[in-house]
Amino acid sequence: MARPPETGAGRFGGARGAARARVLQAAWIFDGERRWIEGGGLLLAGTRIERVLESPAAVARAHRDVARAHRDVARAHRDVASVEDLGARLLTPGLVVAHAHLELSALAGAVPRGPDLTSWIASLVAQRGAIARPELLRARGRALEQLLTSGATTIADVDSMDLPAPLDPRGPRVLVQREVLDLSDPARRAAAIERVRRRLRTNVRRFEGISPHAPYTVSDELFQAVAAVARQRNLPVAVHFHETPEEREWNELGTGPFERLVGPNRNRGPALDRLDRTGLLGPATSLVHANDVTAAERRRIAASGAAVVHCPGAHEFFGRPTFPLADWLEAGVPVGLGTDSAAGNQTLDAQREVVLACAAAPDVPPERLLAMATWGSARAIGLGERHGRLVPGALADLAAWDVEGANPDDLSASFAAARRQPRAVWVGGRQVRGAPAPRR
Repeated sequence: MARPPETGAGRFGGARGAARARVLQAAWIFDGERRWIEGGGLLLAGTRIERVLESPAAVARAHRDVARAHRDVARAHRDVASVEDLGARLLTPGLVVAHAHLELSALAGAVPRGPDLTSWIASLVAQRGAIARPELLRARGRALEQLLTSGATTIADVDSMDLPAPLDPRGPRVLVQREVLDLSDPARRAAAIERVRRRLRTNVRRFEGISPHAPYTVSDELFQAVAAVARQRNLPVAVHFHETPEEREWNELGTGPFERLVGPNRNRGPALDRLDRTGLLGPATSLVHANDVTAAERRRIAASGAAVVHCPGAHEFFGRPTFPLADWLEAGVPVGLGTDSAAGNQTLDAQREVVLACAAAPDVPPERLLAMATWGSARAIGLGERHGRLVPGALADLAAWDVEGANPDDLSASFAAARRQPRAVWVGGRQVRGAPAPRR
């Protein structure tokens, strides 16, 4: 998907780039996919990763290369050629939150869970309407801070209210997924289509996506319009999908509690059929939740190339049956992890989602869950090219963790065993959390 250029990338081939070249070294590095490096490091050039250093010797060579290439600059900027040593820590890509509703953060702890999802939605909508916009913005700011402190450097945020962009230059990157729905009302549909056709102002910290809310709130006509805009502008799409069996009942039969919430079903039929015929079942789409899915539907989703986003904290909050994570992975479906909203989760903590997923899916290797929280989530939301992994050219969004172990299995198991906060976080090569590492 198209992205604006990252300004000031500063490859160390020039004086400006040399002044910003840095070497990080750690006891262990996980690249976000499956690769582990012991005692290596990263050469950062401006906001990006210039080189992955695969051994202590490679770290030393990079140190010498920068100093030799820019000896004069190095004398003027003594930190240019230094190595920042993170010690006995694990360095990973920053965590990627593949689904959140930051605009609901002011409702943390305010919406009771039961007795069914439709009652929770009705209560949430009523309470949100009573909260002043300044408080919504303040709560969103606190949520961004909380997620960054938990190691999240990129967040896919569903926005239904056109809230202004966050102003903190030290905060995480945000994929703004503008939410639209029409409840099969032509007047609402026209406004929704006009909204998604307006381009969002983007930059290197704010990207654009679209979120047609769910099959029970979106008509076929609006799905088709979203698909056309997404294809034209190469935008990722997120759809809430089969969160509960009651949602399936409304989709296919037009009955049950969702009928009381949203009215009669004018687009009755299997939700996957609707997404397919309107052009939205494909690699650009992430299906959020997907809790009530058959094996045949899972195979169909895998064949389409669509991704699924699982929100373990929301799953726990609502007391839902165990999510069949291993089955999704075995089917070959890309899976990302999200937090959902503070109104439907105990807390917004990206690393906690890994811990909860690990506890609920002991048959999934912890290393796979760590990959799911980094590059897996980035791929699920259409940002996998430069986010969520440590490769040359990727954005230098990083987190350093205190974990225990002498091999990758131990380290990933330690990471997923208990809730923890990173010791340091970087966004675009700039350290935004934690104390500076010792230099040598």
